[in-house]
Amino acid sequence: MDIAAERAYPTPLANSPLLPLLLISLATQKNAPRTSTTFKDEYDYIIVGGGSAGATLAGRLSEESSLKILLLEAGTGKPPLLNDVPSLGRNFWFTDIDWQFKTVPQEHTGEALINRQVIWPAGKGLGGSSLLNGMLYVRGNHKDYDNWEAQGAKGWSFKDVFPYFLKLEDNRNPEYLADGYHAVGGPVTVERPEYRAEMMGPIYEAAHIQGFDILDSNGARQTGFDVLQGTIRNGQRCSTSKAYLVPAENRTNLDVVPEAHVRKVLIQDKQAVGVQFDFQNSTYEVKARREVIISAGGTNTPQILMLSGVGPKDHLQEFGIPVVADLPVGNNFQDHCGTLTPYELDPKILTTTEKVQKPRNIIEYIDSRTGPLAATEFVSIIAFLNAQFVSPTVDYPDHQIYFIEIPIEFPEQQVGYKPEIFKEYYGPYMNSSMFICVSHYLHPKSRGTVRLNSTDPYDPPVIDPNYFEDPDDIRPIIDGMKTCQRIAKSKPMQKVGAKPFKTIFPGCEQFYGHEDSYFTCIARAAVVTLSHPVGTAKMGDPTDPTTVVDHNLRVKGIKGLRVVDASIIPTIPSGNTNTPTIMIAEKAADIIKETIESSSSEYSSYGSGDSSYGSGSDES
Repeated sequence: MDIAAERAYPTPLANSPLLPLLLISLATQKNAPRTSTTFKDEYDYIIVGGGSAGATLAGRLSEESSLKILLLEAGTGKPPLLNDVPSLGRNFWFTDIDWQFKTVPQEHTGEALINRQVIWPAGKGLGGSSLLNGMLYVRGNHKDYDNWEAQGAKGWSFKDVFPYFLKLEDNRNPEYLADGYHAVGGPVTVERPEYRAEMMGPIYEAAHIQGFDILDSNGARQTGFDVLQGTIRNGQRCSTSKAYLVPAENRTNLDVVPEAHVRKVLIQDKQAVGVQFDFQNSTYEVKARREVIISAGGTNTPQILMLSGVGPKDHLQEFGIPVVADLPVGNNFQDHCGTLTPYELDPKILTTTEKVQKPRNIIEYIDSRTGPLAATEFVSIIAFLNAQFVSPTVDYPDHQIYFIEIPIEFPEQQVGYKPEIFKEYYGPYMNSSMFICVSHYLHPKSRGTVRLNSTDPYDPPVIDPNYFEDPDDIRPIIDGMKTCQRIAKSKPMQKVGAKPFKTIFPGCEQFYGHEDSYFTCIARAAVVTLSHPVGTAKMGDPTDPTTVVDHNLRVKGIKGLRVVDASIIPTIPSGNTNTPTIMIAEKAADIIKETIESSSSEYSSYGSGDSSYGSGSDES
């Protein structure tokens, strides 16, 4: 345990005298597996990316003892122990476990943001974005998956994917198990956060009075205010590294190599034969006997594919990359973006920073894993709603709202407001307790792109979500902002002193007092990503020119190359995407296992690569 390294992360606990005791208590759960600094010349499967999908897939495929698996991860193999504290997730933005990307300047929103760019957090390390996410356990709507199948993704209807949601889940709250929509015994632990914000009761009370259903959104119906669960294990973050790789760490057929940056997939005669990657200042090539599987996420996967010659022909030719397969990689890009509305709380309520730093709360968390440190990034409540907000006849919400206690640093540092905007709008509340209500659409019509910036694999990809290209995308956000306002101004919320900011959003003064116009102006001025990037290697009918992979996730026109992560999603689910991504990897593991012959004769002679290290060069 490296206390100095833990203190180096910008958390409110960095200078707490209780930090050593907290770290000792956190270490009772192992959050990362043993990793390797050596590797063989060849494997059956090489998995690129050890995030939410890649870690899941490596854990499942390595259950087959006849297979040899290599998992390559560009980030660290050992995230900080403090990352296990659920309330601290946002403190790891802009650190070594974040890719620290930004979008290109946005055309249809972003006037209030520096350079019109949206800050783009993405997990880097074993566990990927399950190291940075809010741990909200959300599956989406049943109709989402039926729509996938209707678009040509055969075998991906809700009936087909539901068993995999159950397979991944170990639900620790017995009251959720009665209705048949939940399960125990899976690798991912799911439980309710053991923290109740002062505003939680009043929000539920206001929602009930206003006629909203209060329900388990992962059950029979989704529309309503959710009784929230998270991917949490006994009060600590349950990343996919913890869930799938730690239990597999003693398997001799799995090599997990972190800090290995993949440069490209090696493709010969339309067949993926291996990968080239940098590790410890040398460049290596390792062969794949069966398949290379790209699991690098919605923005990094298209980058690796394009660097390998798989992508839009014209774009690859711009960079002089030989075209192996002319496919629409990087198109169909979708993400959930939202707009936040801030509110004051009673001054007697501590700020989130004060709550986390308070010695009594630290001791409570050490002793019982309850209290503010157990909060899922201080998200109190989420709701899935639509314009027909009370008991809608069709259970297919079009927007989601979050009630989140925040420190003042969040809008200042993590939204990316221009300094003068932040100062005018938030400045008078610098020492106040506050919460935000974030409203985001669920079914964007706009489509963006991911493209190469250069042929340098270390250059960030060009990320353009193209928010609000279709103006219809704003309407659900405004509906959500209006619900936020109704809840915040309700009588129950007076108990916690909730009040809208008196300051007016700069640039929107002429619309103040006209709710729809004012909220539209704010949304046009600034959005935040909900970090749900999908769609850039679209799955579906292989005859459909918009698809990159077929329903078995095989890249069209290339043998031995699959994509298994959120980039294969045809249309974005109605909610947070971490759990659907794990489901995709669970289902993909079974798809791949079905291709493996029961006979082990194929593996009887593995060649000299079984005991030697990868071939190195001095390139870097």
